[in-house]
Amino acid sequence: MFFGSPTLRATRRSALSVSLAAGLGLCVAATAGTVHESTSAGPVFGASSPTPTIRPVPSAAQHSQSSSQGPRPTTPHTVDTCADDDSPGSLRAIIASPNTVSDDTIDLSQLTCSTITLDSSTHTPAYIAINQARLHLLGPGRGVLTISGGGYSGVFRHFGGNLLEIDSMTIANGGYSSDTKPFGGCIYSTGSVVIKNSDVERCVAFGTGATGAHGAGVYARNDLTLDHSSVTSSAAYDLGAVPADGGGVHVGGNLQATYATISNNYASGQGGGANVKGAVTTILSSTISSNVANFEGGLFFSDPVGTTGITDSTISGNEAIVMSGALYTLGSLKLTNSTVVLNHDHDAGSYAGISVTGASLVLNSSIIAGNGGQLGPADLWAKPTTTVTAADNLVVAASGVSLPANTIHDCPQLDPLADNGGFTLTQAIKPTSPAIDTGSNPIPLAFDQTGYVRTEGVETDIGAFEWRTGTGQERVFVGGFDGLCDQ
Repeated sequence: MFFGSPTLRATRRSALSVSLAAGLGLCVAATAGTVHESTSAGPVFGASSPTPTIRPVPSAAQHSQSSSQGPRPTTPHTVDTCADDDSPGSLRAIIASPNTVSDDTIDLSQLTCSTITLDSSTHTPAYIAINQARLHLLGPGRGVLTISGGGYSGVFRHFGGNLLEIDSMTIANGGYSSDTKPFGGCIYSTGSVVIKNSDVERCVAFGTGATGAHGAGVYARNDLTLDHSSVTSSAAYDLGAVPADGGGVHVGGNLQATYATISNNYASGQGGGANVKGAVTTILSSTISSNVANFEGGLFFSDPVGTTGITDSTISGNEAIVMSGALYTLGSLKLTNSTVVLNHDHDAGSYAGISVTGASLVLNSSIIAGNGGQLGPADLWAKPTTTVTAADNLVVAASGVSLPANTIHDCPQLDPLADNGGFTLTQAIKPTSPAIDTGSNPIPLAFDQTGYVRTEGVETDIGAFEWRTGTGQERVFVGGFDGLCDQ
């Protein structure tokens, strides 16, 4: 545990960074802009959780709850080899060609090989530089094709300043180390990034100087869109006591996550799952789980006038050494039909799973339970000046927040995080849960997070999961956190 004074915590953070470096085989004396990550399977940080089963959304109607990214560009350049040897049909050569211009598509969908591993022995640096303002990369499917940094390099670094779109592939095993700008372990962009139907995994951003690392999985200077995609098992950390932010993603602009998973990531600074600087965040039918950070284990939103909307989503099992296991926002928060449970901090203070200091907090039909720290349950906290509007929620332990009389304060009775259908992991409610038929559907939503009908029975269930016959038949007890409600 990381308790005590800031000096002690900084010392322990430094020790943790050195330990991580040793475990990953990183050279801590890395040259600026170079990478020395091992070729091991990569880090898995955070509390134990199952790996998401990634598959198509169960219905076209459910898919319609997400927003379209618009038509695909029609000028393709076809990659015909998995070799990273600068041959005319290679990915690197096509991107570098003067014939490839802004808004073109790089088509990798016809490849029959499974992996393109960037060759660090013949390319210095080994990452693929993208100088077009806008570029679109189209693969044959996640898990079908992987673009790998090979454990020694970042994968894509987009300097064009407008948009990089990645569709239907896996980006993995990337790492970027620098003493000046250690940003983007696998993917870096000076503009915006759209990731669709893809996985980003096992990435490292490592700071060796006075600047902390940002965005191990993805660093976007502007906006980031995650659509039916995941960012997992990545780490942002540093050689010394300089904080590193955004273990999964670091977003300089707005974040939109739809049917997305951000899980098992680590940051030695703020936001183990995501660190977002922009004014608008929208999270729909997504899961943020088992991320770890020194501050704000799951999500951190730093714009004091920003707004975050989280709908039909699950935030579970995230941990912070100090402050707010689930999320902390300096702006406003609207949480609708969502489940926020079993997030923890290890500080001696009374920080909550969710902390809000902005102008407003709106809670609709959501479960917030089993969160807390050393001093016991602490699910929800808001600043006294925050305007709170709430209805039909289950919140076990709130402080600084006045909730209406219809708020349920009993434990929700949940199954562990699991594959219950749909695109992301969820926590099913038990047939005896007080959340059944006591919620509402204010938007309204057609489906719950799993793709099941949003309202079955007398009324909508509270939380992201709608109970149905045949689920949650046996009571599962989750212990290990003294004083917190048993889920």
